[in-house]
Amino acid sequence: MSRIQCEDYEEPEWLKFKFKFWTDTRKTKGGKDGNTKVKEFEKLHPNLTLVLVDTLDKRINVLTGPVLFRDEVQEYREIKYSYVRRGQERYYEPSKELLDWLDCVDQFSQYKKQKKEEKKCIKNS
Repeated sequence: MSRIQCEDYEEPEWLKFKFKFWTDTRKTKGGKDGNTKVKEFEKLHPNLTLVLVDTLDKRINVLTGPVLFRDEVQEYREIKYSYVRRGQERYYEPSKELLDWLDCVDQFSQYKKQKKEEKKCIKNS
């Protein structure tokens, strides 16, 4: 998706509300495939209005063997095999329910980070 670069152009609000779902056929975390995750997410949030779906194809290279050569950025190895992960980026129209849910997720995430830091401090002291 290309975005117009212009001073007068303002991105639509829904561009900020995108969610990635990996939908390849092999099972993802939790033993569910990505399509099931999309259905469950939309079932939990029935008031969402889907605006746009982008497809994602991400090639994953599995490397093996010794380092063939290096540059300033990375090491290069032989590719043993590669595969493609398929997914979707789904954009939703913002609603009060979605904003409330995202706020709760953010608060929970901050709480978990804080607890993790507290444990680290206790462990190091």
